[in-house]
Amino acid sequence: MKVKKDLILNKSILFFLLFIVTISFQAQIINKIFIEGSPVVKYSVAKETSENFKFRDNINVNVPKNSKFDSPVFGLNFSLNYQINKSYVIGIGSGINVVHKDKHPILSKEYYDRIMLPIFIKFRYQNQFSDNWLFITDINSGIQLSQFLYGISYDTYDYEENGGLLANLDVGIGKKLGKYTPILKVGYEINQFRRIERISRIDKNLQEDDKIEFRTYYQLIKFSLSIKI
Repeated sequence: MKVKKDLILNKSILFFLLFIVTISFQAQIINKIFIEGSPVVKYSVAKETSENFKFRDNINVNVPKNSKFDSPVFGLNFSLNYQINKSYVIGIGSGINVVHKDKHPILSKEYYDRIMLPIFIKFRYQNQFSDNWLFITDINSGIQLSQFLYGISYDTYDYEENGGLLANLDVGIGKKLGKYTPILKVGYEINQFRRIERISRIDKNLQEDDKIEFRTYYQLIKFSLSIKI
């Protein structure tokens, strides 16, 4: 009977120790998770170029290869991050980016407000070179959702835009201010958009559903102020 009681006591102690270790491990993980918010402004820098697209033997269409936003891109992004160690961070992020009255890439004298929703993975290297100051490098890669339809009727369109890939490289410097760490960053970003244009309007012999698909690229300088919480 005494042996049985000792076994029960030993199991209880073991379960208690495992519970303490589990709670401690979970607390360490939670302490390494943080949220970061970033107001962003981006400016187009690349030269605009076009590409000649051959649809048929006698039909060629010029489409924008590299383009520019007419206005600055304003955005607000958030990321959920995990501190792997003192030098490396990994995270996932999203947000909203807006361009006010951007020119239509196909139709002349047409303007519209463009709304973009980025979804990205973040890899960060950071070096704390003093008690309160740190240097960071961010590499972000993902997709950017965007869709606009321009139609002459309910079920036909002249032009369609979908989202595409995005990638950027940021460098910055931050300073700890109590609980918060503001980080001023500057970076370079590439946006890609997948586009479809209906071209039956350029030749009466074409069918209503004749279209071309192409990709257009934007190159931008990015400025942001991240707040690490």
